[in-house]
Amino acid sequence: MKLQDFLQWGEQALALRHVELAEEIARYLLQQSPNNLGARTLLGRVHLESGRFEQAEEHLVQALDIDPENPVALTMFAEVLEAQGREEETLAVLRRAFECDPTRTAVKQRMVALQSGRDGAHGSETLLTRLGLARIHLRSGLLEHAIGELRQLLEARAVHWSAQVALMEAHWLNGDRQATVRLADEIVRAHPNCLKAILLSADVRAHMGLMDQARQFFERARQVDPDFALARALYPANGPSRLPIPSDDAEIEAPLDFLQRIEAALAAKEEPEPTEERPRAAAQPRERAAQDAPEDAQRILVTPAPSAEPEAAEAETAELKTAEPEATEPETIETAAPDSPVAPAAKPAAGADVWDTEAWDALLLSLEREGGQLDEAALDAMAQRLETLADSAQNTLQTWQQLGDVYQRIGQTERAMRAYMRALDSSSARQ
Repeated sequence: MKLQDFLQWGEQALALRHVELAEEIARYLLQQSPNNLGARTLLGRVHLESGRFEQAEEHLVQALDIDPENPVALTMFAEVLEAQGREEETLAVLRRAFECDPTRTAVKQRMVALQSGRDGAHGSETLLTRLGLARIHLRSGLLEHAIGELRQLLEARAVHWSAQVALMEAHWLNGDRQATVRLADEIVRAHPNCLKAILLSADVRAHMGLMDQARQFFERARQVDPDFALARALYPANGPSRLPIPSDDAEIEAPLDFLQRIEAALAAKEEPEPTEERPRAAAQPRERAAQDAPEDAQRILVTPAPSAEPEAAEAETAELKTAEPEATEPETIETAAPDSPVAPAAKPAAGADVWDTEAWDALLLSLEREGGQLDEAALDAMAQRLETLADSAQNTLQTWQQLGDVYQRIGQTERAMRAYMRALDSSSARQ
């Protein structure tokens, strides 16, 4: 049967509160493939649902070592930390999830709630970070901006190691294979199962003609992600040079009696009584994770630069074979100091719109619902009104962030970038 169907059974069993069966499914998959990302994540969710937080943490840490930019896994990990009362770590992990995808409204709301509880009325101020902005540049195709910002942050050692992964991807999208493979090798030495680094190592080596090395990396990727879901999102349509992605989904073999037992349990659709009561702080992570998921879950990707000429490729290959490995940066986690209290907003000029919460909410909702269908003139008029209101708000950071999120969702990338920049300027001015 298909591997994804087997994982789906695990999710269904968990939803029906057949926790032991879901755990059995996840563990069976890990016996077949110890580094399987989907199985590792499922087992983390099983332990989280059961209130076994230490075991959940162990498996989610391993899943995030494979895919450190996965907002869903990060959100689950934050649930685990919060349930254990580890507030600062919870905020750090939520910040990473928000930086990976700033349109995740539920993650933002949870950050605001936690920071408000810790810092009082002004706890919602430090949401957009420089790393978050760099990732927005990356998602929007502004690669040179992303590379410059990420390099500065990594040189200052002020961010989590996943920023290295973002920098590697930015170089790859920008067509700089030497920088890509240098960073990929660095990451894989420190985190041998990092899927994106493995995949980009395979791609670069294939284009350089180092096919034996490329195939070795490709097989390592297969062990982590048998369906090549991330590879399909990253690679061009036909996969890397001479390393085509399998067209069929991966399959799993399991004993017939095991499959029949799973089918019978799911067909019954009965919800057995839970064996233990979970603490309130960790309740319903599935619902919260589902709320976190954006309506359009696909990443915004940029097609990599065209392949270099044969002469350049040969030079790259020679340099790659002789290059000395670089030292790996030590892992650090970004922390942010609480913002200072917000100063009152300056009075708007005569004739300008003044802050009106109801008008803001109505306009923002209208933009999200209708913005994708408006002609340029109507969109400009609505955007001008919203941006004037944002300038007159008492909390300009939050309002510009909200506007940037909506622009992103309706596909107005340039407007979103301007809004996020205004939010970042507002945040910097208060520090």
